[in-house]
Amino acid sequence: MLRSLGRDEVEAALAARDGEIEVICEFCAQRYTFDRIDAEHLLSGGGTAAPTVQ
Repeated sequence: MLRSLGRDEVEAALAARDGEIEVICEFCAQRYTFDRIDAEHLLSGGGTAAPTVQ
């Protein structure tokens, strides 16, 4: 999900939301929180980050 947004959009979202992005699965309603480190790992091609499950 975050990869499809691109680095600029992810950085803007992190800046606007106190350094965290929340993604909610439309299928199961599970909430995932990505911080700046999670996002950087995903965007750098490091594979899937393990987000914080809320």
